[in-house]
Amino acid sequence: MGYKSTIADPEVYFKPKVKPDGFKYYAYLIVYVDDVLSIDFKPEEAIDKISNVFRIKEGSVKSPDMYLGMDVKKRTIQDPEGNSSECFSLAANSYVKEAIRIVKHQVGKHDLQFPTSKKTGESPFNNAKYRPELDVSDYCNEEMHTLYQNFIGMLRWMCELGRIDILHETSILSQYLAAPRMGHLTQAIHIFHYLDRHNRTWMMMDPSRFDVEWHPEKNECSPQERAIQMKEIYVDAEESIPHNIPEARGNEIDINVFVDADHAGNRVTRRSHTGIIIYGNMSPISWFSKRQNTVESSTFSSEIIALKIATEQIEALRYKLRMFGVPISGPARVFCDNRSVVISSSFPESVLKKKHCPIAYNKVQESFAAGTLLLYYKNTKSNIADLLTKVLPSETRTRLIRAILN
Repeated sequence: MGYKSTIADPEVYFKPKVKPDGFKYYAYLIVYVDDVLSIDFKPEEAIDKISNVFRIKEGSVKSPDMYLGMDVKKRTIQDPEGNSSECFSLAANSYVKEAIRIVKHQVGKHDLQFPTSKKTGESPFNNAKYRPELDVSDYCNEEMHTLYQNFIGMLRWMCELGRIDILHETSILSQYLAAPRMGHLTQAIHIFHYLDRHNRTWMMMDPSRFDVEWHPEKNECSPQERAIQMKEIYVDAEESIPHNIPEARGNEIDINVFVDADHAGNRVTRRSHTGIIIYGNMSPISWFSKRQNTVESSTFSSEIIALKIATEQIEALRYKLRMFGVPISGPARVFCDNRSVVISSSFPESVLKKKHCPIAYNKVQESFAAGTLLLYYKNTKSNIADLLTKVLPSETRTRLIRAILN
C-alpha cells in the first residue's frame, strides 16, 4: 500500500499524499495488535484495501468511538475569533464506569466502606491535608495488599487515558505498592468515590494556536532576543536534528509546556515533586507527575531540576514529531512560575549561585541557546502544572482542571 513504518514508533506507518487543493500531508496508520486507526483525508480507502486481505469485524469500520479503553467523540468547537472547526475529544468515561462497578463490588466483598458523602467527593483525597508518608495506620494484610495493587493499577490506566485530575494523587499512592497501609487503601477507594462523582469529563484535542502575551519589566529583552544573546555563551549550541527525518508536511504545530515543582513536598524524605504538562497547540498530549530522585535544598533547585526534566521531554517529543513528518513552528514555549529560575536560565548575565545543580542549569541554558525552547514567567495561580505537584484545595484544583478537562 506504500506505507512505511516510522523510526520513532514502528507501529505508526505513514505515506505522503496530496489533497485535491494541492496541500501536502501524510496519511497515517496506527496499529495496536488487531486495532488499526486510519488518519487520512479519505481514511476509508486504506481500510478498504486492508479488508481485501484480512477479515474485519462487522460494524467496526467507522469513525472511532473507542480506542484502547478510551472514549472518542467528534466535537465542534470555536476558536477565540469565533470560527468553528471539528476536533476529536477523548475521555475515560466507559473505563471509569466499569472500574467503579468493580471497586464497589470488591469493597463490599471485603467488608470495606465506599464513601457516599457528596462533600468529600469534590477532591480525590478526603482531606487536602492528607500526607500518605505520615500515615501510621496498620499495614495491609496479603489480601488487602493485592486489592490495593489492583486499585492502583486501574487508577494508573485512567491517568493514561486522560484523567489528569487524579494523576498526582495516584502518583504518590503508587510509591507504597510494596508495603501499603490501610490508610493508603482508604484513600485509593476515595479516589474512586471522586471519580464516581465526576465520571464524565472530556479532553478536547483543540488544534487552535495562540500567541503568547509577553509583558516586559523595565528594559527587559524578549525571550527571542535573550536566546540570541545566550548563543554568544554557548556558541556551538544547536538543536540535534536527525539526518534521516522525512520531509515535513501538513500544518505546523506549537509546543507549549507548563512546568512546576513542589519543594520538599514529602514530609519524611523532603524530596520535591515535579509536574509537567505538554500541549500540542491547545491539545494536552503528555502529562508527568513524579517525585524527584534527589533531595533539593532550595525552591530554586527543585524548580531547575523540574525544568531540566521538562527540557529532556521536549527534546524527545520534538524528535518524535519530526520523525512522523510533523512540522514544528519554532522553539517550545515553556511556562514556569519561578521568576528566579526563568532569569537564571535565560538571561546571559545571570550567575549560578547554587553550585550543586550546575548540570541541570547548563542543560536548560544550552537548550535555550540552541533554540529548542523559550522561557516565560507564569503566575502560580494560572500554572496548570501546579495541579500535578501537590494536593490542592477543591476550589483551586477545580479552576485548574477546567483548562484541561470539560
